[in-house]
Amino acid sequence: MSKCKRHGRLQQQDSLRSWLVCCTATISDSVHLSLSHCFALILPILVEEFNETRENAAWIGSIAYSMTFLLSPLCTLCCKYFGCRKTAVVGNLSCAAGLVISSFSTSFHLLYFSYSILLGAGGSLLHISGILLVQRYFNKKRSLATGVVSTGSSFGAVLGPLYQLLIQRVGWKNTYRMIASCFSVSILLVLLFYSGDVDDGSKESDEESNKESEDKRERKTKNCWPNINFSYWNSAFIIAVVTITIQSLGIYIPLIHLVKYTNEIGLPPQKASMLFIYIGVVSFFGKIIAGRLCDYPGISSFWVNQIAGVISGLSIIFLQFPSDERGFIAFACCYGLGLGSFITSLYLVFLNSVRPMDRPIALATGEVISSLSVLVGPPFIGFIADKLDSYIMAFAVAGGIVIAASLIPFLRICIKSDPLSQDQIHQVLLEEVILIERETVL
Repeated sequence: MSKCKRHGRLQQQDSLRSWLVCCTATISDSVHLSLSHCFALILPILVEEFNETRENAAWIGSIAYSMTFLLSPLCTLCCKYFGCRKTAVVGNLSCAAGLVISSFSTSFHLLYFSYSILLGAGGSLLHISGILLVQRYFNKKRSLATGVVSTGSSFGAVLGPLYQLLIQRVGWKNTYRMIASCFSVSILLVLLFYSGDVDDGSKESDEESNKESEDKRERKTKNCWPNINFSYWNSAFIIAVVTITIQSLGIYIPLIHLVKYTNEIGLPPQKASMLFIYIGVVSFFGKIIAGRLCDYPGISSFWVNQIAGVISGLSIIFLQFPSDERGFIAFACCYGLGLGSFITSLYLVFLNSVRPMDRPIALATGEVISSLSVLVGPPFIGFIADKLDSYIMAFAVAGGIVIAASLIPFLRICIKSDPLSQDQIHQVLLEEVILIERETVL
C-alpha cells in the first residue's frame, strides 16, 4: 500500500500547514540557540560557583555550540533513515535532559556531558530536522521559509534579559529547569505538525512508488555508507573553508565572554543582558540584508563575507573602549550587523564554491571543519584573559584574527575560476533541495 493511502490526504505545499511547520521549526531552534547565544550570562556564574577559570568555563558553552554544526552530517542521516519527526522528538528530549541534569549537577565536569554533549547533540537534531522538513513543505516560498527558520538564533538572543531576570529571581539551576519544560511544548508542536504527508511533486503511482522503495532498501542494505569523494576540493572551496574556519575562531567570542567582561568593568548584569536584544534584532536584519545583496548579479558571496568579517572584527577590537551603556549598545548594533551577515554568507560561500553535484557534501564538510574553530576559539580567548588577567588583549587578538581571515579571499584574484551565474546558482539550489526532499523519508 502506498504512503498516500496509508496516511490519507497529502498536505499541500505553501499552505497554512506549511507555515505551522515553519513556526514549529523556528520555535524549537529559538529555544535551543537562545541557550548558546546567551551563554555569556552563565559563564561568570560558573566561574564563581565552581571556582573555575574563564577558559574552563568557556569550554562548556563552546562545545555545546560547536556540536550543532559538528554533528550535522550524522543528524542528516538520522533524518533520512528515521524521519524528521522522530529525530526532532529525540532532539527535544536530549535538550531537556541535558538542562535538567545540569541543574542538579554539583560537579563542574559533569556539565561537559549534560550541557555540552546532551544539549549540543539535541540542538543539532532539532536544527537539521527543521531545516530539511521546511524544504519539503515549501516550493514558491521556500527561500522565505528557510530564512524565517534561520532567524531562530536572532529571536533566541532577544531572550537574554528574560533569562537574566529569571537567574536573579530563582537562580540559574531553576532557570534551566524552567527552560527544559519549554521543550515539552516543542515536542507537542512537533507531534502535531511534523508529518511526511506532503505533496511535493515527487509522488508516483503506487506500483512505481513501491518499486522505488524496494530499490532504495536494497541499495541501503548493500551499501550503508556513501562513497567518499574529494574532487570538490577545488581552489575556491579551499579558500572558503580556510576563511570561514579562521574567522570562526574569533567571531563568536562575545557570545561567550561579553557579560563576564562587562561585569568586570562595572556594568550591571541586567543591563549587560539587554545587549543581547540589540545583537539579536540587528543580526536579524543583517541576515536579510546579506541575503538580498547576494541575490544581485555581480555581487559575490565572498565579498559579503569579507565585509561582514571586517565589521565583526573591528567591533570586537573596539569592545575594550566603551565604558558606559551607550557605548556597549553601539558595539552590540555593529557586532549584530556583522554577525548576521556572516552567518548568511557562510552558507552561500560554501555552496557557491563547488560544482552542483558536490554542494551537499561540501556544505556538510565546511560546517564540520569550521565547527572545530567554534569549539576552541572561546576557550583560547579565555586562556589569554586568564593569563593576562584582562580581556583587552584577548579581544584584540580575536578581532585581529577575524579581520586577517577576511583578507584571505583576495587570493581568488590570483586564481582563475569560472563562477556560476546567479540564475545557475538558484537553479542548482532548487535541484539540490528537490533531491534532498525525495531522499528524506519521514
